[in-house]
Amino acid sequence: MFALIRRFVPFLLLLGVVSLAQAQVPVCSVAVSDSLELIGHEVTLTATCSNNPSSYAWSGCSTVSGNVCKDTAITAGPKQYFLTARNQFGDSNVVGKQVYWQFSDGSGGPPAGCTISAVPSTHLTAPGKVTLVTSCATGSLVGATYSWTANGAAFAATQGSIIATLSQTTTFTVVPHGGAGDGNRASITITVDGTTTPPGNPGNPPPATSCTSPKPVYTQTLACTGGLSGSFTQQAVYACSGNAWTQTGWQAVQSSCQSTVQGQSSLGPALYTAWEFYHPGLDQYFMTANPEERDLLDNGFGDGMWKETGVTYRVWALNAPGTNAMCRFYGDTHINPATGMQIGPNSHFYTASPEECAAVPIMFPVWVLEGRVFGAAVPNAASQCPVNTRPVYRFFKPFGVPNHRYVLDEKDVAEMTAEGWLPEGPTWCSGL
Repeated sequence: MFALIRRFVPFLLLLGVVSLAQAQVPVCSVAVSDSLELIGHEVTLTATCSNNPSSYAWSGCSTVSGNVCKDTAITAGPKQYFLTARNQFGDSNVVGKQVYWQFSDGSGGPPAGCTISAVPSTHLTAPGKVTLVTSCATGSLVGATYSWTANGAAFAATQGSIIATLSQTTTFTVVPHGGAGDGNRASITITVDGTTTPPGNPGNPPPATSCTSPKPVYTQTLACTGGLSGSFTQQAVYACSGNAWTQTGWQAVQSSCQSTVQGQSSLGPALYTAWEFYHPGLDQYFMTANPEERDLLDNGFGDGMWKETGVTYRVWALNAPGTNAMCRFYGDTHINPATGMQIGPNSHFYTASPEECAAVPIMFPVWVLEGRVFGAAVPNAASQCPVNTRPVYRFFKPFGVPNHRYVLDEKDVAEMTAEGWLPEGPTWCSGL
């Protein structure tokens, strides 16, 4: 019986129930020997986890021994390190730590005399795409990183150039960072003529706010890291605070991050099935490749309103050659004492992008990683799926409780678009 309960942990989380297995996955923290370290020296990161992890997965380290990560950098600037621990019940929370590396003699210091240039122009028509490039006249650029803002809101770009899609006039600023400190702040204003109206569903309009100005809209495209090729695009998320829009985080809208083996002949047949369900009362979609979880829903478990849509996806076993692990997230089930409501959304989110899987719990702490549930193929940088697969298009519901749907057919693409769901592009590939 205990093994059966453990198997159904993801489903119990779907219902907002805190399961025994959820309480027994590792909960980790990471301590770092020095968050400001000299290049050529060694830094040590040590993980402390509850519930007896059987393994530790680090990223960014030169050497790893169990719960200890060690690293020595050769370039100046901040570097991120990530940890996930695992036991028989599943994966821990993803823990991130940053170490800032600098030169002892001050070389590699902050760039100075920096300016921003805009391509194609500082004057656009909405919606307009612009590339911003930072140029620094003096100072070393070795290991330099950059902090950007748009209309005063910070976002997570660290390179000297960004790509943004704008629907309103926006002022960008950038501050370069080097091993010895920060450079001067540069700014540029991109004037945008016209406005865009975001798609919506008249039957389910977004809640009214007291902000009278249009909600800012901009995106950025960043290069994939962690040994992956391609890029990913994310859009700023805003909430109305008082009479002003305040950035609360980022929502990934497209990713082409992939490993070098994807799309090669090593990709075998997809031998497993994932099923899609819909709950009309919640207006939410859910996906599972667990046959027992499917049987529970089909037999009316919960409120009996989850019904199969008839959409199925062909998927692979975890760690199948040429595939990525599909990460499954659920909203944090802890209760906010100020509101008496669940902290995270009563919804699931799936991604087969390793970059996105690592970034979501850090950029959006309200999402909790339930685990890696099956293997999935992913598109290449040109959004093309491997041979003998078909693209799966991800759509986001921007009104009501956040939800995503994963669409195979053109008719469903048209239906979701007409209902006001936002397309996020092909994010993974189903077998045939």
